[in-house]
Amino acid sequence: MARKEQSSLLDQEEKFLVLSRQIIQMVVMRGSLKAKLTSQTAKLDYYPGIITHV
Repeated sequence: MARKEQSSLLDQEEKFLVLSRQIIQMVVMRGSLKAKLTSQTAKLDYYPGIITHV
């Protein structure tokens, strides 16, 4: 019985690790997307006449 509980705890921990890894990847991807967008808008600030809005 104790062994079964332990294995379920391990399963939960594994799921949590996978989930947190996915969340971290999402955050990193969103961050890199934001960085790309901000660098693009910074470039757009140099040429205000070419593109009015994104």
